[in-house]
Formats: sequence, C-alpha cells, structure tokens
Amino acid sequence: NVLIADGSGLSLRGIASGNRGASEDAGLLIMKDNEVVSRGFMQNIPTFDIERVEVLRGPQGTTYGRNATAGVMHFMSYRPSEDFKGGLKIDTGNYNLRATEGFVNGSLGDDVSARLSGMFSKHDGYFEDALTGESIDDEEVTALRGQVLFEPNEDLSLLFRTHWLDFHADAFAPRKNNQLEIPFSAGPGGWPFVTYTEVSSDPWTIVTNDNELDGYDIQVWGASLEIQKSFGDLSLFSMTAYTTGEDEAQLDLLGTPISFFVESVSNNAETWTQEIRLDNTNSNNRLDWMVGAFYLLEKHDRAATSVLLGGLCAQLPAGCLNPPNFLPFFYGGIPFDSLDQAETVQAFTQLNDTDSFGIFGEISYDISDDTNLILGLRYSDDKKDYDGINTASGALSFFFLEGDSVRSDTSNSWDALSGKIALSHHLTDNIMTFGSVSNGYKSGGFNAEPASAEAVTSFDEETVTTTELGIKMDAFDERLRLNISVFDSNYEDIQATFINASAVAVARNVGSAFIRGMEIEGVALLSENLRLQFAAADLDHEYEEFVTEAGGTGADVVGNPIQEAPDWTATLAVMYDIPLSSGAMVGLRADYRGRGETSTTPENDPLAVREGSRVFNAQMSYTSPDGSLNVALWGRNLNNEAEVGTITPQLQIFTQRALSYGPPRTVGITLNYMFN
Repeated sequence: NVLIADGSGLSLRGIASGNRGASEDAGLLIMKDNEVVSRGFMQNIPTFDIERVEVLRGPQGTTYGRNATAGVMHFMSYRPSEDFKGGLKIDTGNYNLRATEGFVNGSLGDDVSARLSGMFSKHDGYFEDALTGESIDDEEVTALRGQVLFEPNEDLSLLFRTHWLDFHADAFAPRKNNQLEIPFSAGPGGWPFVTYTEVSSDPWTIVTNDNELDGYDIQVWGASLEIQKSFGDLSLFSMTAYTTGEDEAQLDLLGTPISFFVESVSNNAETWTQEIRLDNTNSNNRLDWMVGAFYLLEKHDRAATSVLLGGLCAQLPAGCLNPPNFLPFFYGGIPFDSLDQAETVQAFTQLNDTDSFGIFGEISYDISDDTNLILGLRYSDDKKDYDGINTASGALSFFFLEGDSVRSDTSNSWDALSGKIALSHHLTDNIMTFGSVSNGYKSGGFNAEPASAEAVTSFDEETVTTTELGIKMDAFDERLRLNISVFDSNYEDIQATFINASAVAVARNVGSAFIRGMEIEGVALLSENLRLQFAAADLDHEYEEFVTEAGGTGADVVGNPIQEAPDWTATLAVMYDIPLSSGAMVGLRADYRGRGETSTTPENDPLAVREGSRVFNAQMSYTSPDGSLNVALWGRNLNNEAEVGTITPQLQIFTQRALSYGPPRTVGITLNYMFN
C-alpha cells in the first residue's frame, strides 16, 4: 500500500502526501536518521549505506515528533562503530550507467568512532530525441554523509551527523498521452490552432522543442546532533537538526516541439527541529511510559514563472508573416499583428514561516503475560505567516488573474488533539492478534495562487481516523511468517490542489472520504535454499462529501476514487541459493511488482488516469566463501513496462495533457567488496 510515483510524490494506504505549496505540509512523514524532512523537494534521499527502512502505516503523532495523517517512512543509516571496516560498490549498465558507493568506518581514539560514506551515480537519459538520437533526461547525483560518535561511558552517547546532496537531471521529457488529441484549440468545438502527433509510438522517443530547458537541480545540506543518556531506569533522547536546501526546475508542460507553455520553479527552504523524549524502558516494569516534545521552525520561499505562447515568432516564423487574425480566436477574435504579441507571463512568489509545536506521550501496560494495552495522546499547535503575490501580464493575462496582481499577506494557526489506543494479545507464542484506533492531524495552509482578492483564503486542517484489526503469526515450525490486517479510515477535510478553469492551482479542503483495505504479507521458507516473499493489498475508496468554496472548480467529486490511491498493489519475490563446494554461494532471484490504476486528480478525468503497471526484475549473484566479494548480474523492468509517472494538469485552452514515464528495461553488473 505504498505508492512511489516518479515525479508525483508518495501515498500510503490511499492518502497522498501532497506538499506542493510553500505553506502545505506532507501527509506522509519522511524521516532520515531520526530527523524530520518536512519539505517535499528535500525528500529525494539517496539510499546509500542504509541499514533499514521503517514504514509505519496509519496516522501517527505519538511515536515520533511530527504528526502525520498517512504514516511514516524512516530511512536509517548505519551508525559508526569501533571496528575498522569499509566497503566499495561499483555499478555499470546500459544507458551508460556509472555508479560508485563506499564507506569507511573505525575508531578515532578513545571513546570516539566515525563513519564516512558517499555515492556518485550518473547515467544517460532514458528518453531519446527522435530527430537527433541524443538522450534528453541525463541524471547525475552526488551525496556524502559523515558521522562522529562519542561514547565516554555506557550511559551516554553523542552522535554528530552532516550530509550533503547535489542532484541534477536534464530536461523533464513530457510526451502526449493521446495521439488523436488536438493540443491547442479555440475552445470546445473551436477551430484548431495547432495540431501535433508524436513521431514515434515508443514511449521513450519524443521530439523536444527549440527551448533549451535547464532541467532540475537540487542541493541540500544539513547537520544534526543526537544525544542519548541513561539515568538508571530512565532514558533521555534528544535530536537537534538543521537542514537547508534549494532547487530549480524548468519544464515544458505540453510536450510538443513548440514551447507553448513553459514553467520555471524554484524553492529555497531551511528548517530547525528539536525533539526530546524521556522514557522508562530500562525499568522492565509492566507499565512503560514515554513523554516527548517536538518543535519545528521552518522558512520556505517558492517562486514560479509560467510563459504562455512565448517567443513563437522564433519558433513559428510563418505564423509571424501571416498572423492568424482571421481565426475566430477565443470566440470573438483577438487580433495579433504578430504572434509574439500573444506572449503572456504569470509569476508568483510565496514566503511562508511555520512555527510547529507538539507534546506527546504513550503508556504501555502489560495487562497479563499475553496481553498489552497502549494509550497515546498528542497536542499539536501550528502557526503560519504567509506572504505571496500573484501577477500576470500580456495579452492573455485574464486567463490567470482578474486584475494585474493579487497580494496575500496573512497568518493563521491550527491546533488539535490526536491519539491512539491499541490492544494486542498472544494466542500462543507464535500467534499474536491486535486491534487499534488512531487518528492523525495535518495542519492547514493557504491558497497558493489566488486569482482574485476573494480567493486569498486559508484551508483547514486535515484529519484521519483509522480502525485496524490484524493477526501476526509464525507457522509450520516457523517456516512461514504471515501478517494479515484490515483497516477502515475516515478521511476528513481532505486537502487537495485543483487546477481550475484558469489553469491556476487552488488548494483547499474538498470534503471527506472513506478508505477500507486489507493487507497480506509473508515470507515462506519452502526448502533449505528456496524462499518466497509476498505482499498484497486491496483498497476500496471514494469521496463521500464535497464542499464547494470560493475559488474552487465547482466539479463534484462525490463517488470518485481518491486521488493517487490504487485499488490494489502486489509484490512477489522468489529467491534460491545454490551452495558451492568451495563455500561460495550462487543466488538467483526473480520478482514481480504490480499496482492498479490511479487518478491523479480528484475529478477523475480520463486523461489524468495513471494506468496500472506490472514490472518483472531478476538477478543472479556470486558471493565468495568469506563473504567479502559479491558480483551480481541484474535486469530491471525486463518486460519494458511503460510506467506513467507525472501527468501534467489540463492548462488553459490547451486540451492536451503531457506525461512522463519511468525507466525502461535496464541491465547491469554490480560489484560489492567489503574489507576489515
């Protein structure tokens, strides 16, 4: 029930994370090494030197410092240790893949150890220009992480971390999603102004426009100090973190050879977080408790510029010599002496400051040796100061604004009580049943691109209440591990972003919905060397209530499936190990990943539906007798599935949507070497 769509963010159990505007929070809490990563553009976390990934499904607010309606995804790196060891990983493959990862770990002296890890990855783009044969969306990423651990005694540890990321991808490569669609017309039934058909049926072959796009760049840097201190039966945890980042992106939103609609976006943000927790888990009492506090101070500046029909004389010189004055343009004729006079520019800036504070706690009580009760409670308080300006100029500025500009200078605050109750019971040593009721909260925000003074509004907080029942078991002499759960979520005051008739993003509360689901996960040891791993989920979901507010589209979404929620997801992996007489091991693995279709808009527009996908991967590896060397031959997306990632919204008079695809079939070789 986790959906990670390329370019479209995350969703968990049908709840999309969101986080487009500067004042919007994410529904899915992303953490790395106990640090909250609050801004969406900073959540591109390279998974190198990762020990594990923890996923908490459902509302949360009493386990970690930041509240969330969807759940938590937590990336945990390896911590430093005194043992000297290191590792090197090298990848090579098609599309000119060149990647290197490495780490070195060891002691720096008495009570001090350190770990330095990093990665560099580069590959040619998966999309090809049909005219030149050159790749379009090349990608390069470099990341470093340094850690120093000081442990003067067994009761105290101080861990300092710093991390840096530089990510670059060439131009976003959009493609038409309907070969027969007219991308630009005078209106319903109107005269076509421009028509275009893709030159190739290959999803990864397109024709780019004459505008040299800058692509996508992200830089993130941060540092944190983690302190753990024991006082007898009590344990204190403190995490202080600072992160700053910026990104720039420029995209062609239509995917045609002519630059009809180009958007440039930049984000700049910095966050301070402080979390403190105190618990008695060292006491071994029947009653365990934990209390904590969390504070976040965040500044986020976002700017965007959209150019409509810009520079067309350079791209359509014939149109400048014979301007289309004769067309019934927009039902009445707008006479342009030159196509360049049609150029329209919309620009907006958003500056948001957030002060977020929370107090939370949990009590865990062993009613008996087999039964445990957990109670959790949280109080959250969020205050946001927002300043934005939305401007438009040019012949078609009325598409974006009712006047020349709209100013937003406002503030608001939101608070809520949330919590959970959970009961678990061991039927036997190997079978445990559980039930829980939990609710989560996500603070409100502000409409990011108001088209009029009346649209300068804030939206309310979002809440989710989930009831869940399940069973976890080890069976058949512990050769089968099986987890089954069912849940029912009431999703209230849903925050969503609509693209209205003026192609302006409108963020607001759309109403309520239900999400009901079932999840089955398991690992089976079929023989000494053959292992099967599987997971499947089914979701039933739809909008139950729709609230019309100022600035909305007026579309009724009641009965529609929830945005970014697939009806089903499934994974299956088969692993077989072949031991050799030398002590070495040959490993074979094949896996399948599939999901149902999802709608990228609440309105369930057929052109905005992301089709379901089915992907097959395989790997064959060799591990040396001492385990220090591993060589793997792998293939991903062997069936060459064209998985849809981003789908752009319908924009103004353009009746077309553009989309992009995930990677095609890739093959390569990975070498891992460990030393100590």
